[in-house]
Amino acid sequence: MGGKIQFSLIFVRDINKEFVLFMRLDKYLWALRYFKTRNIASEACKKGQIRVNDQIAKPSREVYPMDKLLIRKNQINFQQ
Repeated sequence: MGGKIQFSLIFVRDINKEFVLFMRLDKYLWALRYFKTRNIASEACKKGQIRVNDQIAKPSREVYPMDKLLIRKNQINFQQ
């Protein structure tokens, strides 16, 4: 019963990997309920109404916890 447990190098490498939290921008805006649907959030991104770190962002851009968002909706600017 005292057998050795062997791990493959791939398994050990995956355990040590750092996981970074990110989400697509359109999904993030929809999840926080800035927009009613993901499609509306995507359209707002395509129109240039969403800025991430002072740059116009595409809907597929990855958003990280420390990013600064500027959302323009109904002539009101929201900052996060």
